[in-house]
Amino acid sequence: MRSEYAWQKKDLEPVFNHCVKANIAILGGETWIVRRILECKSDEPTEPKHVFNPKYRQDVSLLGRTQTHVIYGIFPFRDGTNGLFPWSTISRSSEQAWQDYVIATVEETKDIITKGNIEERVIPEYSQQVYYNLCFMREDGSSF
Repeated sequence: MRSEYAWQKKDLEPVFNHCVKANIAILGGETWIVRRILECKSDEPTEPKHVFNPKYRQDVSLLGRTQTHVIYGIFPFRDGTNGLFPWSTISRSSEQAWQDYVIATVEETKDIITKGNIEERVIPEYSQQVYYNLCFMREDGSSF
């Protein structure tokens, strides 16, 4: 598994501030559920695969695993559905200054995460384990 950064909602403000100060745009992102393997129930997958688990009422997509954690990309919601939560931000217009674009993508990302309200929508045992993986781009077009 690649090393990628993900943050809980409560920890995102410094990331957003850094993006603005360092002129880094946010291209989009996705939401993950990151669970400690020791906290996983016996019927939760702990190896990267897609499985159907009737107890969780949906497919569960395990994106990756470290020695201590698993990362789910598809996860169950309280309403009985399952899903994932990816997003993309607006494209830069040709006349838009780079700094204005950076600020717009940061504000849009904040709005998407707030309105998505994933922590309240996932099943209760996952609500404290929601992380946001962000994709970034510099003015020179390099992304990370």
